[in-house]
Parts: sequence; C-alpha cells; structure tokens
Amino acid sequence: MLNKICEIGKKASVYMEAMGKIDERMYVVRSGKRLMIFDPNICDVLLEKISDWEISDITILLTHEHYDHITGVKWLLEHFRATVICSCGCKRILDNPIVSVQDYYDVLIPPEEKEYYVGHDLLKAEGYVFDVHFTFESDYSFIWQGIRVECVAAPGHSIGGAIYTLDETYVFTGDNLVNGSKAITRFPGGSRKDYLRVTVPIIHNLKEDSIIFPGHGEMENLKELLQYI
Repeated sequence: MLNKICEIGKKASVYMEAMGKIDERMYVVRSGKRLMIFDPNICDVLLEKISDWEISDITILLTHEHYDHITGVKWLLEHFRATVICSCGCKRILDNPIVSVQDYYDVLIPPEEKEYYVGHDLLKAEGYVFDVHFTFESDYSFIWQGIRVECVAAPGHSIGGAIYTLDETYVFTGDNLVNGSKAITRFPGGSRKDYLRVTVPIIHNLKEDSIIFPGHGEMENLKELLQYI
C-alpha cells in the first residue's frame, strides 16, 4: 500500500510504501501534478496514483546504489519519463550493473522473497541499466514546488550514499540512519571510517527538530534515531 504519512506544511504530502520483509522504504512526495520519489520500488498502486493525480513531472532521487533501493527505477522509467538524480559515487556503481545488482542480491534479499524478484526479471543484471540525468559530487540544492531540496553526498554505508533534506526539516537518510539498528558499513563499498568522518557530522548538523524518513523502519524525529549511529 501507498500510505500518506506526513504533510510538508501546505506545500506537499509524503506517502510511503514498504517492500517485503526487508522493509525497504519508498517515499513519494506529491505537490500538485509533480512527484519526487525517493528509492522507487515496484508498486502497482503508484501507477494508479500517477494516473489519478494526473502527474506531469517526476523526479527520482536515489539515496544509494544498493539493490533493494533501486529495484523500481527501471520499472518506473518503462512507464513514465522521469529525471533521475544521485551522487557521483552512486552513478559510478550503477554504470556497472553486475556490481549494483548481482553483488548485492544474495546479501540483501531473503531466500523466501527471491521468487518475487525472479518474477519481475530483476535478476538479469546485464539488462538492469537506466539513465541517470544529474549527479552531484559533494552537495547540490534546488527549488522544487517552493521547497528547498538539499542533496549531500554521504558515504559509509555505501560508496554512493546521499542524504536529502527538504526545507531544512524533512530528511531522507537512506541507510545512513535507519530506525531499529546501527548503520551497516560492512557491505562491499562500505567504510566505517568514511561513515564516521563524513556522514556522522552531516547527521549531527541536522536541525534538532528534523523528521527522519529512513531507508528502513518508521519515520521518527532525529533525537530518537541518534542512538542508531
């Protein structure tokens, strides 16, 4: 299901859909006939909503390159035109789909869910390629529907990690800050050193009243989630 979970003032609504037992979170921010989608997964309800809402513009933002956070990108691009944004580090990995898909599949997908992914042809790594339209090396910001979007590269959990902040308060952290467990840095491309050196200071510099939309687990205020750094 795609459920509304938050309002960004009177500017936009935030919807969420969790994928499978790994609880990967896709967030959909809607303002009028425009969408921002963080880490798309395969969700037929989203297709229906895009039609019902008469959406004319879609921006996809990736928090990192791990398989469970990109499963719906190619699928979505096959149905609609959209602009894909990610960090330069993320794109470098995505340009090699054998790494971005196959290397993480056995690590990230529980055995009981693999039939689902086979059914969606997501195991054909050589074909899991999609265009990235804009990248940022360290940081970038833009205005979307009157909302200031700040993009910051945040390595550690992965090479291409990023954190996105909307209007200085609504923060999409991917797996750099999740609800219920410490950030993992042991996967291929992960670095505890980079996480502590670069990403932890980014998190600590967020506003105290920030609302966190993590890659896994329920949305929560920053204070409650700092225990998982």
